[in-house]
Amino acid sequence: RVAYTAASTCSNDTAIRLAGKLSDITPGDLSRVFLVSGGSEAVETAIKIARQAQAMRGFPRRYKIIARRGSYHGMTHGAMSLTASRVEKYHGPFMYGVSHVPSPNHYRNDFGLKGEDGDLMCARYVEQEIENQGPETVAAVIDRIAALMARILPVIITSLLISYTPPISPVRGLGRKGAARMMRVCW
Repeated sequence: RVAYTAASTCSNDTAIRLAGKLSDITPGDLSRVFLVSGGSEAVETAIKIARQAQAMRGFPRRYKIIARRGSYHGMTHGAMSLTASRVEKYHGPFMYGVSHVPSPNHYRNDFGLKGEDGDLMCARYVEQEIENQGPETVAAVIDRIAALMARILPVIITSLLISYTPPISPVRGLGRKGAARMMRVCW
């Protein structure tokens, strides 16, 4: 028996059974599974999938990734590029095309707002950053893994949004144009 094989080249019985089980319990029509060895590799894979999917959809200029300040994504090069506390002095230069936006932190909100007001301001900031970078260049918005794990929320990888879902909808309160822009760029 083989204990480990790289998912990109071959598989094994255990991995196939796990992928089947995950596919069965995943909500909606999300039925594809790509197993990786850890969190950093998952982030690297998400970056590649986001960029490849955008190119295959006819948007080859969508390569930029927006991440949250205060986030941690791992210790590989791409993951460190998304991580907010980057040590570029020793490990840079990091991946081109990454920008950071405020995190919906209820303890230390960047805007001095509490609860839903702070969450809405963070959602608006994501919209503003997409607009600032140019919607035709943004491939994905990714949020911190710790928030996903702590809240045990489903990960939405519909067509390229990998994001923590705050207590309220990130689109509510953005207005019709803002909500449409986020839907068009991210989902």
